[in-house]
Amino acid sequence: MKNLKLVGILVALSAVVFSCLNSDDNGFGNIEDTSWLAFVNASPGSESLKYYKNGNELNTPILNYGGFYGYLSQKSEPTMYTVRTGTSNDLDTLNLDLGQNVYYSIFSVNTPDHIELISYIDNHENAPSGKSAIRFIQLSPDSPPLKLLVEGEDADLGIFPFKQASTFKHVNHGVDKKLFLINSETEEILVTKSISLGSGKSYSVFSKGLLNTTDENKKLDLQIIPLQ
Repeated sequence: MKNLKLVGILVALSAVVFSCLNSDDNGFGNIEDTSWLAFVNASPGSESLKYYKNGNELNTPILNYGGFYGYLSQKSEPTMYTVRTGTSNDLDTLNLDLGQNVYYSIFSVNTPDHIELISYIDNHENAPSGKSAIRFIQLSPDSPPLKLLVEGEDADLGIFPFKQASTFKHVNHGVDKKLFLINSETEEILVTKSISLGSGKSYSVFSKGLLNTTDENKKLDLQIIPLQ
């Protein structure tokens, strides 16, 4: 596997940078006994989230809804991560046995009164020339099982309830290709978003927000993280 890259983050091996999702890319190198973690606030309406490792505050900024921080280098060992709002009590805790040279995304999901921490491994096989690799994660807490269809592809990436994810699938690359987020029960297209899929590039796509809301800042949406 080649090193993962996240667009918009220029990171030296000894430092990390706070960024929004969808920025410019640079990569990370492999270091012995090191893992890499990214943190994403995908909990609609949640503000001022702070993360802790084994009870000690991580050197990260607070994350409001839609905020991102990473990748952060960590020692490869069993580790407990906790999320809080300000100095409040723990909202949720996640135990991870961090693997060497493994990249993780840790998402804060669900509504503010029921926040959960979940993680996904970002390591993947590179897409061949002429293809892109894409993965879908369903992180909308009040939605029925959802599926993601890529324009020009015969098959969707599968049907996924809340917190479930697909594997990486190879699709044809192209400019301004449409992604369709679909209600698997009614076949209604809920969200349409355009993306340029680069040859040999890989992407993590996740749904976020609420299906049943009138708040524009919390509405169902698709977020895209270029991985290399």
